[in-house]
Amino acid sequence: MEHALVLSGLKAAVVLLCALLTVRLLRRASAAARHLVLCVGVAGALAMPVVGVIVPAVRVELPRWAAKPTSTPTATSPSPLPLRLPSTSTPTPTSTPGPRRRALPPEPPGVDWVRLAVLVWASAALALLARAGWGWGQLARTARIARPLVDSAWQRLLRELMAELRLGRCVRLLESEETGVPVTWGVLRPCILLPAEAKSWPPERGRAVLLHELAHVQRLDALTQLFAIAACALHWPNPLAWLAARSMRLERERACDDRVLAAGARPGDYASSLIDIARSVHRSRGPAAALAMARRSQLEGRLLAVLDPFAARRPLTRRGAVVACAAACALVVPLAALQADEAGPTRGGAAIAQEAAPSPRSPLTPPAPPTPPTPPTPPTPPTPPTPPEPSSTSSWHSHDGGRSTWTSSWTEDDGRSAQLHATGEVSATPDLRDFTLTPDASLDITQREPGTIRQATLRSDAQGRVARSLVVNGREQPWNAVAGAWLASFIEDLDRHTAFAAKTRLPQLLRERGVDGALSEIDRITSAYAKGVYLDLLLESARLDAPQLTRTIRAAGALSSDYERGKVLNALAAQYDFADAGARTAFLEAAAGMRSDYELGRVLQGFIGKEKLDVVQTQAVLTAAARMRSDYEKANVLIALVERTLVQPAMRALYLETAGTVQSDYEHARVLKAFAADPALDAGTLAGVAKQAGKLRSDYEAASVLVQLAGHRALAGPAREACQQAAEGLRSQHERQRALAALAQARK
Repeated sequence: MEHALVLSGLKAAVVLLCALLTVRLLRRASAAARHLVLCVGVAGALAMPVVGVIVPAVRVELPRWAAKPTSTPTATSPSPLPLRLPSTSTPTPTSTPGPRRRALPPEPPGVDWVRLAVLVWASAALALLARAGWGWGQLARTARIARPLVDSAWQRLLRELMAELRLGRCVRLLESEETGVPVTWGVLRPCILLPAEAKSWPPERGRAVLLHELAHVQRLDALTQLFAIAACALHWPNPLAWLAARSMRLERERACDDRVLAAGARPGDYASSLIDIARSVHRSRGPAAALAMARRSQLEGRLLAVLDPFAARRPLTRRGAVVACAAACALVVPLAALQADEAGPTRGGAAIAQEAAPSPRSPLTPPAPPTPPTPPTPPTPPTPPTPPEPSSTSSWHSHDGGRSTWTSSWTEDDGRSAQLHATGEVSATPDLRDFTLTPDASLDITQREPGTIRQATLRSDAQGRVARSLVVNGREQPWNAVAGAWLASFIEDLDRHTAFAAKTRLPQLLRERGVDGALSEIDRITSAYAKGVYLDLLLESARLDAPQLTRTIRAAGALSSDYERGKVLNALAAQYDFADAGARTAFLEAAAGMRSDYELGRVLQGFIGKEKLDVVQTQAVLTAAARMRSDYEKANVLIALVERTLVQPAMRALYLETAGTVQSDYEHARVLKAFAADPALDAGTLAGVAKQAGKLRSDYEAASVLVQLAGHRALAGPAREACQQAAEGLRSQHERQRALAALAQARK
C-alpha cells in the first residue's frame, strides 16, 4: 500500500507539472483557456486512483532500493547452514544431544517510518478537508443571515444579464454589511452577496460587478474551486498542487474580467472599480470559501491584464474544451495504468534460483546485435506570435487621498507607441501646445518611433514652477523651439487617443473647419473611446444636415466598442427623426455590427420609436433581432415593433419566424400575446400563432396565449381549429380546461 501511495503521488505530480508547463506555453492565450488547462490537470490528478482501478494494470518492477526490505542475517546471528533435502530411503540417525547454546537477547522493535509517514499524510489531509468544511459552514451561515436584495433596479439588471449569458439556473441576490466585496458561491443553488453600499454604486459599476459574478456562475467556478481544494488536501506535500490551485484562482478572475470587458466595459473604468472595491477588503468579514471579486494579492496582475491592449480575451469554445479533455485523458489513462511490482523473492524461491543460476547460453549462438538508437524527434517550431491590432489604447485614472494619477499608453500599426504617467492635476493650455501642471505635479512621457526614442519629464515645484528635460536616444537635449514643437504634436496625438483636450479642441475645429472638417478629424481618430467622446460633443455642439447626419452615423458604426457605438447611436435617435431613408439605412447598418445584445436592444428600441420604417427597414430590424442570443432583449424588440404597429402584412410571416427563435417560454409567450393583440391579424396568422403556442413547454404560458387568441375577432376556420388542437394537446388538465373554456366562450 505504501508503494501504491508513493506511485500515485508521483503520477499526480507528473499530471500537474504538465498542466503548469502547458499554461506557461499558452501565456499568449486567453485566461479562460489557461484556466481550462489547469482544471483538467487538477481533475486528472484527483481521478488518478479511480482510473487506475478501472483500466487494465501495466506492471512496472521497482528497483531493489525501492522494494520492501527482506530479512537478512545480522553480524551476531550464526551463519545459515546449507540446505539439504532428507532422503526417503535411508532413515536419519538420531543425533547425540550436544551442549545447549546460550540464547541471544531479542532485538528491540524498530520504528516503521513508512507507516508513520502515511499516518502524518492522512492526518494533514483530514485537517485540510475539515478546514474546507468549516468554510462551507460559514457560507451556509452567511446565506441565512443575509438579506435578499429585492431592489427592482438590481433585480431587473439581474434578469437582463442572466438572459444575456443564457443562465437557466436560479441565482439568489443577497446583501450584507459583513462583507465589503462582492462574493459568489454555490454550485446547484448559486448565491451572489453584495455589500450594503452597492445600492449607491454608479450603474456602470453595478452592471460590471454583477456581470463578473454571473460569469463565475456560468463557468461553474464554484465547482472547479472544490476540485482545487480537494487536490490541495490530498496532495498537500506536493508544491505543484498548491501552485496549480493558486494559478486557477488568478486565471479564474482574469477570465471573468475578460467577460466584463467583452461586454463593452471600458478598461480604465473597470480597473478603477476594482481598486475601489479592493480598498474595502480590510473590513470584509465575508465567507472565506467564497469567490471574492477583488483580492489585494491578485490586484496588480489583474490590473495589468485589464489594461493590456494586446491581451487575448476570447471565451472558451466547445472545440477547445473537447481538445483539452482529450489531451488530459491521453495523459492520465496511461499513467494510471502503471502499477508497482516489487522486485525480490517470489513463491517457492524461483526468483532466487534464477538469479543465482542464470540460464546458460550456447557458445555457438552469437550475441544479439545492439538496437540502433532512435533518432531524436525534431523540435516543433514555435507558434508565431499573434499580430497586434492596428491600434490599441489603454488609459487608467485613479484618485487616492485627493491626489490623482493618470496612466495612458497606445500602440500604432506602424511601430509607433507612447506611454504617459501623470501625478497630480495635468491639463493642456488653451492653444493646445503645452501642458499646465498644478504645484507638486509631474508628467513622464515616453514616445517610440522607428529609430527614435524620446523621453520627456515635466516637474512642478511647490510654487508651480515647471522644470523640463528631454532625452532623445539616450542623449539629453536642450528644451528649445524644436522640443516645444514636438510636445505640441504629442498633445495632438494624445488627444486623438484619449480625448484629453476634446472639450477645447472640438470647438476650435468647428470654428476653423466647420462640421465637415470636424468629422474629417474624427475619422482620423482610431481609439473607440476618444472617437465616441468627440461624437458625443459634436452632437451637443452642432446641428447636422442630412449628409452630415449620415456621415456621423457611419462614423459611429466604425466604433469597435459596442458601448461607445450604442451611446452615440442612442443620442442620434433621441435628437433626429431620420426623415431621410439613407440615414435610416445607415443607422441599421451601424447597429447590425453590434455584438452585445444589451446595447443592440437599446439601439433598436430607440430606432423603432421613429415610426417611419418601411418594409425593407422592418425586415432589417427583424434580421438583427433574430441573431440576438438574449431572449429578453429579443422579446423587447419584437414587442416594440408590434406596439408601434410596424409589422405590416408582408412582414407577419417573418415576424412569426423570428418569434420562433425565442427559447424562453416566458419571453416567447410575451411576444405571441403582444402580437395576437393586434386586431388587424387575419385567420392564417392567428393559426400560426396557435401552432407556436402549442409547442411551448410551459402549459401555463401556452394556455395564456390561447386565451388571448380566443378573444380575437378573426378567430375562425383554420385558426379556431389550430387553437382547439393546441389546447387539447396541453398536459395540464387545469390549463387545458382553461383554454378550452375560453374558446367555447368565444364561440358563443
